[in-house]
Amino acid sequence: MASDFSGSADDVDPRIGSEPVAAERARDMLASLDGDRRNLAERMVVPAWYYPVFAGVVASMTFFFSVPSWPHFLYLLHLMAILFLGAWYRARCGINVQASVGRRSNALLALMMGVAAFAMVASFFLGRYVQGVGWVLLVVAVEFVAVIVLGVRYDAALRQEIAQGK
Repeated sequence: MASDFSGSADDVDPRIGSEPVAAERARDMLASLDGDRRNLAERMVVPAWYYPVFAGVVASMTFFFSVPSWPHFLYLLHLMAILFLGAWYRARCGINVQASVGRRSNALLALMMGVAAFAMVASFFLGRYVQGVGWVLLVVAVEFVAVIVLGVRYDAALRQEIAQGK
């Protein structure tokens, strides 16, 4: 059996070619990958209604945490709506919304989830230990705006990181 390295110069793999040609091909391939990343980032733009709808679902779920007698299956419906929006985004863009690419998008996603979690806990305690719904509505309104703002910034950061190859 002959060695793979015992061939003559005529046995050069035509896909690779000589070293200068191979280096040039490699640069061309890397440049095309940069173009592919930019194209993907441009296609990832979500419609203007996505984050307000997402924020509305999260905010209504947060409000219902303050109502002690609210049927528990409605929490399940809210979770299903959030999962549906995530699946829709993944099907439209081919990107998992919960999978951040770089440090900035990761930080924005964590901050958005932290704001939502804090608002839900605050709503739960305000609804049970404070009379009136005013404080709960304030928490829900702040959460609604924060989820929209952070969501749009997350989307922009994610697209930028993908375009830059981070």
